[in-house]
Amino acid sequence: MTADPRQAAAHAPPLGPDGLRLEDGPARRFLAACWVWGLASMALAALASWSLVHPELADGRPALGFGRLRPLAELLLLLGFLGNGFFALVHHSAQRLCCAPMAAAPLGWLHLWGWQLALIWAAWTVAGGAMEPRLLSPAEAPVDLTLAGLWTLFGVQLLVTLTRRRQRYMYASLWFYLAATLLFGGLQLAAALASLPHPLLGSPPFAGAADAALQWWYVRNGAGALVVLGLFGVAYDLAPRIAAAPLHSYRMGIVHLWSLLLIQLWVAPRHLHLTPAPGWLSALALAFAFLVWVPSASGVFNLAATLRDGRRDAGVHEPARPFLVAALFFFALAAIEDPVLALRRVSAAAGSTDWVEGHQELLLLGWGAFVVFAGSYWVAPRLFHAPLHSPGLARAHFWLATVGVLTSAAALRFSGAAQAGVLGALSPEGHLLHPEFTEAVTRVEGQRLLHVVGLGL
Repeated sequence: MTADPRQAAAHAPPLGPDGLRLEDGPARRFLAACWVWGLASMALAALASWSLVHPELADGRPALGFGRLRPLAELLLLLGFLGNGFFALVHHSAQRLCCAPMAAAPLGWLHLWGWQLALIWAAWTVAGGAMEPRLLSPAEAPVDLTLAGLWTLFGVQLLVTLTRRRQRYMYASLWFYLAATLLFGGLQLAAALASLPHPLLGSPPFAGAADAALQWWYVRNGAGALVVLGLFGVAYDLAPRIAAAPLHSYRMGIVHLWSLLLIQLWVAPRHLHLTPAPGWLSALALAFAFLVWVPSASGVFNLAATLRDGRRDAGVHEPARPFLVAALFFFALAAIEDPVLALRRVSAAAGSTDWVEGHQELLLLGWGAFVVFAGSYWVAPRLFHAPLHSPGLARAHFWLATVGVLTSAAALRFSGAAQAGVLGALSPEGHLLHPEFTEAVTRVEGQRLLHVVGLGL
């Protein structure tokens, strides 16, 4: 019996520019892993928020306590959901922008399966209580070193692919991919080495203010390299394709990249207000926190103008378009809020409240997740050679996700404002009216329930 030519075409390697055979196998698996880890991380985040309302769930079951669920959910959201989504979209995008297949195909497969195994290892150790007290990087040093090594494999493959490109000039997305890869890989390695005991002293090489500075450097510039630089590279690739129009301003895109790199690097110490960190470092970070708004605004404007400049009929019914528009909106909100939170008085009032958590979720879920959603809806039909199963479900997903992010953001800001009022309340004599921190937790149970609803959506 003769095979169906349509089935044979579906399983054949895709043809790129000039008839090149492209390797999309790793991209398909990375995309599938992205959604699996995304569902797991959101379920854990909702359970972590629920555990604050009902802490008795952790009685006799420490793995269900907030202290383990929250770091685990953040780790899997950052490296499992957003990380795998970034890898999938880069594997699809880089080959087509370079007019060349990904170099060293075995490295792609090794990176794919090694990354999933490392995430399982990290989840197992963090859930078991073996973790470091570090935001967005709770896994112990051996796990972090493994992740850094696997990221290096990806970086090598991307660099070799760029050297073999058939296009003379590198498009803006490729510059963003390269910057994100180098910056995240280096800071992931630095964070892992900082956790290793010193061979002579028997303790980690950094402590106190130096260790706090390194931690925030990783959060702002390591995780920020993946969430901001890497996903902006994805957005620069998606926007012209969805709009069926060229990028509004290529020059603005390159200026956006370099100004973001030069300014963003110095914003991290703004989290160290009212600590033993040097005062000049805090003041410098405050100044750069306001300056970083300029490249952020230029990037949002460039992509929004690209979508506006496209043909009126282009992408009207494309499910990726509303996700990308919403992502730009959420990023603009986070960019406006960030310098306000950098003010010393605001930081002192809101630094220990849910408001900071809401700001972080706005970046991870509002911006990062929506870019991955947009990329998934654009790439999946082209990777799997099949039409989207249901455009109606995609529209329902968009509205549910938008309402969920807005609900979660509002709940955390309401609870943050309430907590700031409780923690800062003073008697006429200048004494704290609520010296117990638990007062700031029990007063916001209603907002916590609303946060769980938002995460569930």
